[in-house]
Amino acid sequence: MILIHDLQFSWPRDGFRLSIPELSISAGETVAITGASGCGKTTLLNLIAGICLPQSGTLRVADTVISDLPDAARREFRLRNAGLVFQDFRLIEYLTTYDNVLLPCRLSPAVNPTADFRARASALLAQAGLSAHSRKSVTRLSQGERQRVAICRAILLRPPLLLADEPTGNLDPETAEQILNLLLNQAAEHGATLVMVTHDRSLLSRFRRVIAFESFRRGPDGAGP
Repeated sequence: MILIHDLQFSWPRDGFRLSIPELSISAGETVAITGASGCGKTTLLNLIAGICLPQSGTLRVADTVISDLPDAARREFRLRNAGLVFQDFRLIEYLTTYDNVLLPCRLSPAVNPTADFRARASALLAQAGLSAHSRKSVTRLSQGERQRVAICRAILLRPPLLLADEPTGNLDPETAEQILNLLLNQAAEHGATLVMVTHDRSLLSRFRRVIAFESFRRGPDGAGP
């Protein structure tokens, strides 16, 4: 599913450099990525999603070299293949809960809000315990409820890859467990690969593999941590 070879990425203005000699994640694997704040975990998710591009090296997702695609093609590839769950949710406040979940169907003319997707949006909200809130503005939801909406949106199109950036951050332990269960259950149901950034060590036993991220970070002089 994901294959990285000799990847180099940097933010020159702050001296941040990321160097990943080799990293492979198999289809259907569940992977937790741990590490201190600022070590580059979110950057890696953005690289995998094609939001950022490496300066050199190869990053292959689902047999596609992301950096070979032009911008419009990367957006289309991301919509079709990667469900993104952001820590800050990125919900559209003027839309209802239901319409936020259905949003991926409105981002590309190649994906239409068919009856199947409409029914799936309602079913996902039911699974997430949000049916009673489907016609509410997302501004009226709690943090945990908003995160569940964001996850429903990410998995609407049944993507083969789920990328989750601290989805349980700032949530109480019970809600964090609900969020993780929703992600893991969806990944298992559709055979999707789940890559999740987390600081919560109590969740790590639920993943097939844990990657400690600090080994990939490089300082301005190219030296490791």
